[in-house]
Amino acid sequence: MQKATRSVNNLIQPLLNARLKESRPLIVGLHDPSNVLGPQIVRDLSRTLDNAVYLDLDEFCMPKANLQRLYASLPDNQLIQSPGFIGTHDIDMCLMTLRALDDLKQGTLPRIAVPRFSRPTHKDPYGNRLNIASWTSIESADIVFVRSWFMGYPAIDPTDIEEWYTDTLQGVRRSPFRATPIDPSAASLESYCMVNSFLSEYVSLLYPRFDALVSTEPIAYSSIYAWLLGAKWTASHPSDQWQYAFKRLNTQMALHSLYLPHLRKRPPILPHLRLSFTTQQSFYAQQLVREPSHDVPAERHELQSAVM
Repeated sequence: MQKATRSVNNLIQPLLNARLKESRPLIVGLHDPSNVLGPQIVRDLSRTLDNAVYLDLDEFCMPKANLQRLYASLPDNQLIQSPGFIGTHDIDMCLMTLRALDDLKQGTLPRIAVPRFSRPTHKDPYGNRLNIASWTSIESADIVFVRSWFMGYPAIDPTDIEEWYTDTLQGVRRSPFRATPIDPSAASLESYCMVNSFLSEYVSLLYPRFDALVSTEPIAYSSIYAWLLGAKWTASHPSDQWQYAFKRLNTQMALHSLYLPHLRKRPPILPHLRLSFTTQQSFYAQQLVREPSHDVPAERHELQSAVM
């Protein structure tokens, strides 16, 4: 992973240097469908970066009671029926935490506590926010990485959703992740439009706080199944839990198919560094540093493929 880590470091160091005299930390969004590559890169960066903080957006899921009310209000929408999906996060709590990190950087707070969330299982599909005594204590923060499997996905026009839904059902389109078929039929077109409206809240409220975006994209989505549901994982978890996790991934797969092409075309957070992994050992990197317009093409830095 060293060369992938170096690519991320090359992105953030100039931003960090420009931020030294400012009173808030550098905040980097981390789009990481696998939940494997992103944390590994941050761990590698933490060896050389001072005061680096890693936050998983899923720690900011709504408390169980709020989730239960949300699910009850939309019982037929299978795209939100699990913590960590779009629409299940407490965005206000996340923004409050980011503001507290600003205060920490300014020295007006000695430390802050970051929420933690118990992961859902097949026995407890809701999970719950842990007691504050179990929250993570942070005493310094110069750079903050905020990870999610959908981080950076833009809200799109409903007509684009309808076109994608119709074409995909007809088998016209396939996944942006190579050689993986898509089946959106587990949810209705209205369900996808509802998720899109939830996503617009992340775009309008949360994304403006980010200074850069890093994407770790497996070219073959089957890699995610292999990394998350590999032999060691399945051997240590009961079959019911494995099937529950597999169902969650299948739901995410349809949303990746819908939103990933739009993220690649016009990311809502710039600069945007894409690390497209062919395996866990090799990747291709591309950095978008300026948004395209009608008369000015997108400025992209093409980086050679590399073996980590």
